[in-house]
Amino acid sequence: MQCKCVCLLVVSHNLLASRLEERWRSFRQLAVRRGLSVTAYLGKLVDAELARHARTELASVGCHPAPRDEAIAALNEGRRAIDELDDVAGRLARSAVAYGGSWSDVGSSLKLDGDVARREYGAARASTPALPDDR
Repeated sequence: MQCKCVCLLVVSHNLLASRLEERWRSFRQLAVRRGLSVTAYLGKLVDAELARHARTELASVGCHPAPRDEAIAALNEGRRAIDELDDVAGRLARSAVAYGGSWSDVGSSLKLDGDVARREYGAARASTPALPDDR
């Protein structure tokens, strides 16, 4: 039994190392395609992530927040992301109906009843542009 565990561990390690090597190679190729050194490309990615983070509510809690403050800020960020995704789902749902799909089709795709899908996504919210009338 011990031999099987050791063999499994070695195989798992080799697969992980192979995957990491493949990802690193892909990363280096992306840098080269952009005409950048790996260091410069990594620096650009870090700068972009820092700029993205600075626009989030999590950035407002500081470097060493109380766990409660961090959790509440993360929850607010999660809620904002869900709302954005829900807006996208609504636009896609209205677009599908505008191009001939039924609310039943939309509901099925969203694992909702067609009437529920129409009620939730049929009318554009103030933050989303309206599409042609529903069917």
